[in-house]
Order: sequence, then C-alpha cells, then structure tokens
Amino acid sequence: MPNLLHLLGYGVRSANAIGFDSIFNFIFYDVWPNSPIWFLLSLFFINNLYYVYSKLFKGNLLYMGLASFLSALIGYIFSEFSVNVYMYIDTALTGVFFFWIGNVLYNQTEFFKADIAKNRLITIAFVGVCVVALLGHGVNWAGNNLAQYSVFEVYLPALSGSFAIIALSKFFDRLFLFTFIGKHSLVVLCTHNLVLQFLFVVFSKIGFPPLLVILSMLCITLLLYLIIVPILYKVIPMFVGQRSLLG
Repeated sequence: MPNLLHLLGYGVRSANAIGFDSIFNFIFYDVWPNSPIWFLLSLFFINNLYYVYSKLFKGNLLYMGLASFLSALIGYIFSEFSVNVYMYIDTALTGVFFFWIGNVLYNQTEFFKADIAKNRLITIAFVGVCVVALLGHGVNWAGNNLAQYSVFEVYLPALSGSFAIIALSKFFDRLFLFTFIGKHSLVVLCTHNLVLQFLFVVFSKIGFPPLLVILSMLCITLLLYLIIVPILYKVIPMFVGQRSLLG
C-alpha cells in the first residue's frame, strides 16, 4: 500500500513513469527512491545485522562497534566501485554504524534521558547546525551514493545534525503538532511524498520565491496531517503498526 501511494504521487509529476513494472523497480535498480520502502527495508536489515553482532560478540559494545564500522566501510567501498546491492542492503551496511552509536549513547550515557540546561542544548544545536552547513552535502542514502565525499564528510555532518535535532527536541520539549507527527510517523512516512507531489504542482503555478514555497509547503503539509491521519486510521487501519494508536 505505501508503495502504491508513493507511485501515485510520483506519477503526478512524471506521468510517463507510471506502469506496473515500475512499482518494483526500486528493489533491483534504485530507479527512484521509494521513501517508505527503501527506508524500512534498510532499517530491517540494520536491526537484523546488529542483532547478529550482539549475539556473536555477546553484547560486547567494543567488538560490536568494530564490526559495525567494518560493515560501514564495506558499504562505502560498494559506493566507491558503484556496486549496487539489491533491496538497499548496501545502505544498511553503511548505516549500521549510526545504529551502534545511537545504542551506545542511549544505553551508556545520559544524553537522551538527563535534563540538560537550556543554554547547553542551544549550544549543541548551534554547533550541530554549523557543522552540517559547513560540511554537509546532498548525500543519496537511498542509492548509497557516498563515495564522492570522504568518510569524514559523510558521517560527521549526519551525526552532528542528529545531535542538533535531539537537542532542539529536548529544548522545546512537547509541541503539539510535532508530537502528533512523531506519534504517527509511519503514516507520514508512507504518504508524505504523495502530499508533497500535489503541493509541488500547485505551487509551481503560483510563482512564489523558493524560500516562501518551502515554508508554505512545510506548514500546509503539517496541518494537512491533522486531517489525513484520522481519516487513514479509520479507512485503512493496516497502516498502523501499534494497536494503542487505534484506540
């Protein structure tokens, strides 16, 4: 279902891409990145790979970290030599190192759990945003196209941006709209491209400045999900991975 919805949204902008065969091209050719599918597939393989490492090394975080780093290096080498591994397994190899870092931070530090002073949170966010602005690039994770940049340029901006988002989340605590989107993130993940493609068509005919278009689309999309989420939960409840959300 998410794949079909994404395909419909993609077809709004590129009608000649519509066709039954193109629905599954993302598995073998990375022809166009299917947002819900490529991400969830990669996350599935990352979880399984990390589980194997945890069993193999009996939970030793150092050895698991080395294994995750070697996996990331293999994924990076695949990118260097333009080797495409089906079903985004190459992306999973590259991304498992992030998973290890997150696991260490969550279980071995207080960064996620502790109350951190507001000024320190702003400092962390500011530094993270600056690193992303200075070193970040348009890395294509769906296609694992990373080799045009150094390992340093790939991982440092990604980690810095993650820290900045976490710090800002802790700073603002709970904002209703963002909490709502986070709670129902699976629905947003599966449908956001469909929503955005229709909005692209609308705004392309208005001629607003690019920055105004981005801000307008962001606000409209967030507000639309206050309507979309309850409708989809009512009509297509299989979207939901948590019984508690159906209430």
